[in-house]
Amino acid sequence: MAEVEKKKRARKRPQCGTVAGYRQHSKRGENTCKACKAARAEYMREHRAGEKRQRPEPRAKKQKAQEELGEQVVARLVGEEQEAQRGGEYPAFLRRHGRELWDEVTGSYDLDPAGLAVLTEACRMRDRLERFAAALSAQSTLWFELGEPEELESGEVQMSVVVNNMVGEARQMQAAVATALGKIGVLKPGREKAAAANPLDEIARKRRERLASGG
Repeated sequence: MAEVEKKKRARKRPQCGTVAGYRQHSKRGENTCKACKAARAEYMREHRAGEKRQRPEPRAKKQKAQEELGEQVVARLVGEEQEAQRGGEYPAFLRRHGRELWDEVTGSYDLDPAGLAVLTEACRMRDRLERFAAALSAQSTLWFELGEPEELESGEVQMSVVVNNMVGEARQMQAAVATALGKIGVLKPGREKAAAANPLDEIARKRRERLASGG
């Protein structure tokens, strides 16, 4: 018959009286103190009560709602693409900030097809950056959060900091936009569009050519 391993005596910690304290006891193979048992029991009561209050939606109803949401997203994207095609001015799926960047660059520089392809991706990334900024500015978004306290063998409590992934992704995309614009010469002096010829100057030039040829 296998011998049952005895649990260690419960050790008093700052987290005792909470669910985190209960987990610390379990993790270290200790008996659970009364305060942590009470906290765990209260948590489970609330959890069970919450499950009774919130009935899960029927699967068919939930699936229908997801399909409707998907159709709305597709319809919006198709509408934006059709609008761009009607105007004939913008690549597909560009939004306001991407179109503003497109107008600013194409209005000041002559780009070859390869340059226009790079600019298209830069404009799309510009739109994504705006969505990142909106998400990170929302009150419900945390830039970082604290992980669960971890007690080291030395007795010290270690706290980890978890940074929101969107912060790093936004910085990488900023660098990517700058790199793309640098490749097509937008972030340094580039070749500007030639100014349109003045009709009066053109007439005067042709007159001088006729006089010079004796016509």
